[in-house]
This record gives sequence, structure tokens and C-alpha cells, in this order.
Amino acid sequence: RSILMTRAFFAQRWIKNTIKFCIRVKNTYTIQKGNSPILIVASGPSLQDSIKEIQKHRCDFFLIALSSALRPLLQNDITPDLCISTDGGYWAKEHIASSPIPLALSGESALYGKDFSQGIVPLSYGDGPEALLLEKCQITTLPAVRNGTVSGTALELALTLTTGHVFACGLDLSSNKGFQHI
Repeated sequence: RSILMTRAFFAQRWIKNTIKFCIRVKNTYTIQKGNSPILIVASGPSLQDSIKEIQKHRCDFFLIALSSALRPLLQNDITPDLCISTDGGYWAKEHIASSPIPLALSGESALYGKDFSQGIVPLSYGDGPEALLLEKCQITTLPAVRNGTVSGTALELALTLTTGHVFACGLDLSSNKGFQHI
């Protein structure tokens, strides 16, 4: 029921984003499945405590940054292999604006027009009009699982991309008296 309510509220924005996506997307990529460990990085306050370890072991895993973790990683000279964003709102596109790395995006995701020039890994939830538009435009997609948060979608994606271990850091599951993000 909550998915239906969310879809009803955001449907117009998601359709608009998907139409823009289908018109503008040019450089698409896919990801080969393998057995490398994957690290998913979120932007919770505990990410700060993980930065040195990520830097130290960076070449040992495939790194997926959630959109809000992209800038903190880049500011610490950590280049993710992929950044994922599934949000159709304004702040999501601010997090990934001018990203220097490939972006994994659903058709519903918000993205500035100029940012379609870099590599995009299109994701599809396989439902709704968005999936139909992506299919009709012959855009090859990776299957994604719709979640209430990008971290859930990233986790499901990571589990389909590797037979190896999947780790997460900065995924704080508790409130903080200070900042909610690093």
C-alpha cells in the first residue's frame, strides 16, 4: 500500500524524469558479474571513521557510492567505481551533479541535462510505465529492486553483481545528535 501511495504522489515527476532520461541518455554501460568483493558506501556520520581504511584497501574491492556519499569520497581522494541514485528529487541530482564516474540510475532518477554526457548504467525496476518506456526506447538496463531507500536498491544490485562478499560502511541505522550525513 505504501508503494502505491508513493507512486501516486510522485508519478508525474517520475514519468517526466523517465521521458528526459530516454531522450538524453547516450553513453550506456553494463556491469559484468564477477566474484570481487563489493563495498557500498553511504554518507552516515560513521563514514568519517572508515575513510582511512577505505583509502588503504581501495584496490581490494569494487566500490559503489550512494549518491550522498560521492562528494565526501572524492574529497578524500577515493574514486568510486560506480555511484547509484534512485531518487527523483532535487537534492539527489545535486549530489551527483558533474560526477566524474559512471552513474547507475533508474529512469525515474533526477539528473541535470548536462550530466547525461558521462557514462550511465541504466537500472529498471521492471514495473510501471517507466519500464515500458525504457524497453520501447531499446535502452539496455540492469534489473533493480525497488526499495524505500537507495541503500536497499544498492544492496540488492551488489548481491546480483558478485558471488563474493558485500560490505557496507556509513550506513548508520540510528539517529545522531549532530549531522545526519558526513
